[in-house]
Amino acid sequence: MSLFKQLFIAICVLMLVSFTGSFLVSVESSREQQVNQLRAHAQDAATALGLSLSPHVKDVAMIELMVSSIFDSGYFESIRVLDPANGQVIVERSG
Repeated sequence: MSLFKQLFIAICVLMLVSFTGSFLVSVESSREQQVNQLRAHAQDAATALGLSLSPHVKDVAMIELMVSSIFDSGYFESIRVLDPANGQVIVERSG
């Protein structure tokens, strides 16, 4: 095999390895970014739910209604509301 063919094959293999590595790093980076965005979205939803539940701490029916409306959106696997005084579960929804 000539030197030209050997160099051509070596360059092609090097480019293929470089492209594959770059692609894998890009996919992992985008996956990590999406996980971080979902985590931030869940935190924002929990904060909003907590703020909207604060005036209705004693009304279990209202708490269930608010939790159900957020849970039925389909974005969450489970939602649990705990009593701040003793830590017992007031409402829990899981799919």
